Amino acid sequence: MQSAVRSAELYFVNDDMTWLARTVGEGLPVCAFDADDLPDPIGLLLWSDDPSAHTATLGRPRAVVWSRVGTTLRVLVLDDAGPYRRALEEAGRRTAR
Repeated sequence: MQSAVRSAELYFVNDDMTWLARTVGEGLPVCAFDADDLPDPIGLLLWSDDPSAHTATLGRPRAVVWSRVGTTLRVLVLDDAGPYRRALEEAGRRTAR
């Protein structure tokens, strides 16, 4: 993925568009997409705001990298891992007692 990021097309989603996508997406069923649906074979998309409504259980997504390799599509979601970090810290405190 590191080499893909170096040649990726960059996309930025501002606050208004992030809000719109999140709002519309909440009403849609989970669905699969095809690699041909993506705007470029290699891309890096950054959200200005958290696009997920599920921040209590998931990390806060901030970016996604995709890369097509032959017929394979590689996708990496980058988040701040806040809830995971807090859970690990709490588990560490319980273990230390």
